Amino acid sequence: MIIIVQHKVRDYDTWKSAFDAHEDIRRRHGATGHELYRGADDANEITVVGHFPSKEQAEAFAADPSLKERWSKAA
Repeated sequence: MIIIVQHKVRDYDTWKSAFDAHEDIRRRHGATGHELYRGADDANEITVVGHFPSKEQAEAFAADPSLKERWSKAA
């Protein structure tokens, strides 16, 4: 199962630091990897492609309360 998230962040470096610190939460939900892309015209436009073994694990990750909390501070 793949989750694709696109959004604009205020500062890529700040966002990336928070993203990296959230690795344990992704793994706890079964994430097996991800790709991270930045916009060609705006490096603060990002796309994250997350990989999960199942739809249920991907949905559990997307519903994790820490996700919203972390990104509201970092984005």
